[in-house]
Amino acid sequence: MDPTLPSIAMPGNIATRALVLLAAGGTCVALFFRALRGARWVPASIARNEISPSSRDHLFAWALGGAAIPVVPAAVALGAAWRT
Repeated sequence: MDPTLPSIAMPGNIATRALVLLAAGGTCVALFFRALRGARWVPASIARNEISPSSRDHLFAWALGGAAIPVVPAAVALGAAWRT
Protein backbone atom coordinates (compact mmCIF):
# COMPACT_ATOMS: atom_id res chain seq x y z
CA MET A 1 0.00 0.00 0.00
CA ASP A 2 1.17 3.45 -0.80
CA PRO A 3 1.18 5.42 2.48
CA THR A 4 0.62 8.63 0.52
CA LEU A 5 -2.84 7.50 -0.63
CA PRO A 6 -5.76 8.88 1.34
CA SER A 7 -7.51 6.29 3.50
CA ILE A 8 -10.62 6.54 1.29
CA ALA A 9 -8.70 4.87 -1.55
CA MET A 10 -7.59 1.84 0.46
CA PRO A 11 -8.91 -1.45 -0.98
CA GLY A 12 -10.78 -2.35 2.23
CA ASN A 13 -12.71 0.91 2.16
CA ILE A 14 -13.55 0.52 -1.51
CA ALA A 15 -14.73 -3.06 -0.95
CA THR A 16 -16.87 -2.01 2.00
CA ARG A 17 -18.47 0.77 -0.01
CA ALA A 18 -19.16 -1.60 -2.89
CA LEU A 19 -20.81 -4.14 -0.59
CA VAL A 20 -22.95 -1.46 1.06
CA LEU A 21 -24.08 -0.16 -2.33
CA LEU A 22 -24.87 -3.70 -3.48
CA ALA A 23 -26.92 -4.24 -0.32
CA ALA A 24 -28.83 -1.00 -0.85
CA GLY A 25 -29.51 -1.82 -4.48
CA GLY A 26 -30.64 -5.34 -3.66
CA THR A 27 -32.96 -4.04 -0.95
CA CYS A 28 -34.53 -1.54 -3.33
CA VAL A 29 -35.10 -4.17 -6.01
CA ALA A 30 -36.59 -6.64 -3.52
CA LEU A 31 -38.96 -4.06 -2.05
CA PHE A 32 -39.96 -2.98 -5.56
CA PHE A 33 -40.85 -6.55 -6.50
CA ARG A 34 -42.71 -6.99 -3.21
CA ALA A 35 -44.76 -3.86 -3.87
CA LEU A 36 -45.33 -5.00 -7.46
CA ARG A 37 -46.83 -8.25 -6.20
CA GLY A 38 -49.78 -6.26 -4.91
CA ALA A 39 -48.95 -5.86 -1.26
CA ARG A 40 -51.98 -4.54 0.58
CA TRP A 41 -49.88 -2.50 3.02
CA VAL A 42 -48.48 -0.17 0.35
CA PRO A 43 -51.41 2.31 0.09
CA ALA A 44 -51.79 2.64 3.87
CA SER A 45 -48.06 2.96 4.29
CA ILE A 46 -47.79 5.70 1.70
CA ALA A 47 -50.95 7.63 2.66
CA ARG A 48 -50.90 7.36 6.46
CA ASN A 49 -47.53 5.85 7.36
CA GLU A 50 -49.33 2.85 8.86
CA ILE A 51 -48.18 -0.74 8.62
CA SER A 52 -49.24 -3.74 10.69
CA PRO A 53 -46.64 -5.61 12.74
CA SER A 54 -46.90 -8.73 10.56
CA SER A 55 -46.51 -6.68 7.38
CA ARG A 56 -43.55 -4.92 8.95
CA ASP A 57 -41.94 -8.30 9.65
CA HIS A 58 -42.48 -9.38 6.04
CA LEU A 59 -41.09 -6.09 4.79
CA PHE A 60 -38.00 -6.51 6.96
CA ALA A 61 -37.50 -10.08 5.73
CA TRP A 62 -37.77 -8.95 2.09
CA ALA A 63 -35.30 -6.14 2.74
CA LEU A 64 -32.74 -8.48 4.35
CA GLY A 65 -33.21 -11.08 1.64
CA GLY A 66 -32.83 -8.49 -1.08
CA ALA A 67 -29.66 -7.18 0.51
CA ALA A 68 -28.18 -10.66 0.94
CA ILE A 69 -28.74 -11.81 -2.65
CA PRO A 70 -26.08 -9.58 -4.25
CA VAL A 71 -23.83 -9.19 -1.20
CA VAL A 72 -23.15 -12.85 -0.38
CA PRO A 73 -21.73 -13.82 -3.80
CA ALA A 74 -19.81 -10.54 -4.03
CA ALA A 75 -18.31 -11.05 -0.57
CA VAL A 76 -17.30 -14.62 -1.45
CA ALA A 77 -15.71 -13.47 -4.69
CA LEU A 78 -13.98 -10.62 -2.92
CA GLY A 79 -12.64 -12.97 -0.25
CA ALA A 80 -11.36 -15.37 -2.90
CA ALA A 81 -9.70 -12.54 -4.80
CA TRP A 82 -8.21 -11.15 -1.60
CA ARG A 83 -6.54 -14.51 -0.86
CA THR A 84 -4.74 -14.68 -4.20
